[in-house]
Amino acid sequence: MKRYQILKHEWVFDISFVLPYLRQQCLEHGYAPTHKWRSAAIDSKMRLAALHHLEIGVVDDLPEQAQTGVDLVVDYFCGDWWTKAGLARLTEEQKTKYKLLDPQSLKNCYLDNKPAVDRSKPSHSLRWYTELRCGLLLGGLTGRWDDVAKICAGFDATIPPEYCAGEIEDQMFQLMICIAGSLSPEPMDGADQLFEEAKKSRLKRPRLLCAAWEAVIAGDQAAFDKAFVDSVKHFVAKPVNSNISYDIVALAQSIIWLIAEHRGLTLPKMSEKCLAAVVTRQSVGLA
Repeated sequence: MKRYQILKHEWVFDISFVLPYLRQQCLEHGYAPTHKWRSAAIDSKMRLAALHHLEIGVVDDLPEQAQTGVDLVVDYFCGDWWTKAGLARLTEEQKTKYKLLDPQSLKNCYLDNKPAVDRSKPSHSLRWYTELRCGLLLGGLTGRWDDVAKICAGFDATIPPEYCAGEIEDQMFQLMICIAGSLSPEPMDGADQLFEEAKKSRLKRPRLLCAAWEAVIAGDQAAFDKAFVDSVKHFVAKPVNSNISYDIVALAQSIIWLIAEHRGLTLPKMSEKCLAAVVTRQSVGLA
């Protein structure tokens, strides 16, 4: 059985249409002047990795796709593409493509990008969660840890959760910021307090993930074996009702595993179903 079948997921889309569409997202909009198009292109790279892992479709150039995904995330967080100076460098072809042909439209583009990307003045409008997860996943799969550090360098404990209408627990946002802080070149002030808040979640998913992450920080293989397996078991206990490919896999656990592997821990023994949910370098052919 293929991994998506082991996870009891029913894929309903024509993969021969989905794969070219996702590839085209990057080719068309990977370096767009708007955060929405860039986010969509980054999202497409994470979807390709998940589809390949799940064996829904074969992405025969996944190494190149993953590398490009890391490049896009680095530019998203570290580039000045969204600033007035960045927009001033647009070619006439780009201005035409994105309907930015007059000063007012360029100004509006800047005003739309700024609250979503400018981390110097963080608010709930900041868009970083999907992009950071993609950078961590693809950076870990490709072993580009120096670039992961660049991505994480601009994060701090003051960045609030994204507004998501309650679909994601605040503690998941907090944990992801703590993970970014641990990978940043400089220590993150306030990370310990933020992590303690995340650990107190009333919901089981964040608590289990925090326990797995705490074991990674401590380098404790025995604690990691138990906490990581518990977290993945909790994930696979209920089939995911989503056709977003990275929702079908245990994405947060996969990210934690890639960091754990980088720090010298080993993957615990797990059931076939649990293994099917965790994206590894081996499962996507990058090891």
